[in-house]
Amino acid sequence: MTSTSELTFVLGRFVVHGARTKAEDWDAERYSTNAAFVPELGKNLLDLLAPRVGERILDVGCGDGVLTAEIKARGCRVVGIDFAPDMVDAAARKDIEAYVMDASAINAPFLLAKLSAHDHNDNCSSPPSPPSQTTATEGDPAAPLPPPHREGNRAERGEAPVAFDAVFTNAALHWVRAPQTVIEGAKRVLRPGGRFVGEFGGHGNMAAVRVAMHAALWRRGVDPLAVDPWYFPTPREYRQLLEAAGFIVDDVWLVPRPTVLPAGTGMRGWLSTFTKAFLNAIPEEASSNRGTTNENGLTQTKATVVDEALAALQPALRDKDGFWTADYVRLRFRAHLPHDSASGTGVERTY
Repeated sequence: MTSTSELTFVLGRFVVHGARTKAEDWDAERYSTNAAFVPELGKNLLDLLAPRVGERILDVGCGDGVLTAEIKARGCRVVGIDFAPDMVDAAARKDIEAYVMDASAINAPFLLAKLSAHDHNDNCSSPPSPPSQTTATEGDPAAPLPPPHREGNRAERGEAPVAFDAVFTNAALHWVRAPQTVIEGAKRVLRPGGRFVGEFGGHGNMAAVRVAMHAALWRRGVDPLAVDPWYFPTPREYRQLLEAAGFIVDDVWLVPRPTVLPAGTGMRGWLSTFTKAFLNAIPEEASSNRGTTNENGLTQTKATVVDEALAALQPALRDKDGFWTADYVRLRFRAHLPHDSASGTGVERTY
């Protein structure tokens, strides 16, 4: 699917130097068990998006479609994309139009052609039934299609090109080690004046976990910097990237959000779900149990690393009642494209 020799972000996930989070690592049922709080905490992000009835919205890194369905319920024509087929299937089961696609190479012609195909529907609250999963076997998102804005009928009627009114993303872009690729992709699918709104891990996010995983890899002779998948920028850094791409930044800021993890799975479930890049980089130790996995899908070697991380994290992140708190820091942003060639300035919060 992807090269093992290059650092390649894939929607909400990644591949890096042979040690990778693979599409099959993302199990929708396990994600729902260990991380249902992610879309739940992202619901108030919809107020920042402010979707309006009739708008066309692209959800980048839609995952299992929980927030995507919330947007659709507000009367919008929403399309989701995600790297993991199992997550796309889960979104489709919620009646979401979703496609397997790489966020670092958003296929604007394909997505805009899909919009154009349904452009006769004036009421976007009733979109066509989505496929269970669209891949190369049905409307290949990787295959270039003629841009819909070149269709003669719209131009002849003097209508604006078909494009998305907004691009939305939650809890995905911190997996993008080349963030400008996603920003440029968002720009290509948006209409003039279109919005780019989202939230992802910001500077300082999961700092204790990051240190613990780095230490575990160093002890095993693996360079964690070569496999660390995360990108947690400052507001100033991300503002500069948005502005360099031609966006007008309305606001960008950090939100400290200590998050109590589910009682049943706690930090073990979190690490098993979100640190596969580190775990996949660790050579398997020879043992009679090498091919077996635990309830979180981890081999004995990987489970041992998780145990080490838990021991290191317990003093800081586990309370006396046994509850784990994740040291989340989120970066939120809202930007838009100019309606014409004019430029503008937004508000920046540096805290």
